[in-house]
Amino acid sequence: MVTRALCALERCSEDGAFVIFTHEPSGKFVQFAGGAGHPLLLDLPSQVLSEDEWERAIEFFRRFGVDVSEYEGTDRPAGGPAGHVSFNVEFDSVNLAAQTALDVLQTIFELPPDCELTVEES
Repeated sequence: MVTRALCALERCSEDGAFVIFTHEPSGKFVQFAGGAGHPLLLDLPSQVLSEDEWERAIEFFRRFGVDVSEYEGTDRPAGGPAGHVSFNVEFDSVNLAAQTALDVLQTIFELPPDCELTVEES
């Protein structure tokens, strides 16, 4: 299911195409952006992570040589700019992207390998 959805994303010609894999009982998810002619971009925003998940994410993404990227958003209640962090990895391989998505769910969120996921596609 994960590989199939990422293959469809890779072929999508729409701007802003995405796919989100969610474990409904916990609300945990991993999301990708991409499309025809673009690599698959795994994006894991820090706002969804607990402190323990944050620490596991730092270690997990270091293995990919990924540094934490800072972005500016409007996440504060008053609507003012607030910096937030997102973990991003680009993939040219659908299979590697799919395996990494499952690894994120199992390693960072500590979900079981056989957990059911829902798929949201743009």
